[in-house]
Amino acid sequence: MQLDSLHIINFKNYENTRFDFHKKINVFTGSNGSGKTNALDAIYFLCLTKSFRSHQDVICTRHNLDFFRIDSHWKIDGKTHNLIAKYRVASKQKEIELDGVLAKKMQHHIGKFPVVTVLPDDVSLINGGGENRRRWLDIMVGQTNSKYIVLLLEHNKLLMQRNAYFKQVQHWAEVNHTWLDTIEEQLMSRSKIIYEIRLKAINEWLVHFELQHLSLSLQNEQVTIVYKSHWEKGDIMQKLKERRAIDFQLKRSSVGVQHDDISIETNTIEAKKIASQGQLKTILLALKLAELEWISKNTEHKPILLLDDIFDRLDPHRIQQLLREVARLDVQVFITDTDAQRMTSTLINNGLEHTLIAL
Repeated sequence: MQLDSLHIINFKNYENTRFDFHKKINVFTGSNGSGKTNALDAIYFLCLTKSFRSHQDVICTRHNLDFFRIDSHWKIDGKTHNLIAKYRVASKQKEIELDGVLAKKMQHHIGKFPVVTVLPDDVSLINGGGENRRRWLDIMVGQTNSKYIVLLLEHNKLLMQRNAYFKQVQHWAEVNHTWLDTIEEQLMSRSKIIYEIRLKAINEWLVHFELQHLSLSLQNEQVTIVYKSHWEKGDIMQKLKERRAIDFQLKRSSVGVQHDDISIETNTIEAKKIASQGQLKTILLALKLAELEWISKNTEHKPILLLDDIFDRLDPHRIQQLLREVARLDVQVFITDTDAQRMTSTLINNGLEHTLIAL
């Protein structure tokens, strides 16, 4: 899978800009604020129907304008495909169009153009809260399994209904337990399948992670990763029922896959508590490169890789290791960097085909 060209209109700071890309490595260079990251975000939007920076589509629209449009051409198995993302401010309408056919729902598009990102804030996957790791896991798995996305959406809707009900009822004596039985049975049926899909994915991904981390750390560091879930102890339906009174007081659900987490430890201690900055970077790169390999093995097409402003944060050893892995995995890569000369010399020294795009 290869992105050949990109035409951005009114997206972020872009008014009307076209790019043509190299099949291997593409580097956006320029000063801070020139739009390097926004170019990557436009590509990400095409792949996952949303920005990696903004939760609201309207924020992606260039200031005081009423729409944005991202037009692209991709080459897949020798055939060219036209992919367009559009958003209208007035109607809050978002459309994804592939070869002239509109996606009926956004989730129907996810996975057709897989993507992996390495962003400056991704260190939160290690030292941040569990919601960051769940979001990462859901995006990774969702790009390979459309049924998983549907299950997740249905689960979250049922979870919101249960939580909203507890907020509406004033007194515990007024709670309708028969209604809760019905909601919870539907909730747990989806929760169990989500857990099973996540567990299988993590176990497969872990094989790639361990190899990547050994390579990046030169076998000097030991990292343990464990997927944690309430489902580890078996059926949690009864536990959910037992927690009703507590959940009524909390006004939220305290049991379920919405609390799943991935524990990342070094020497049996959470990595975020003792890992150095260098160790955190190594773990993060191993995590992302393993994601790239896992998605490649579970989709029809290899994902593209977006690397945003990471070379300022890596030492020469990690840069060399990352570039070697990128070359080995044979994926199309998009990089942002403020130092064009450094990027040019680094890529040339490693014999990597590339093109520089000055902004």
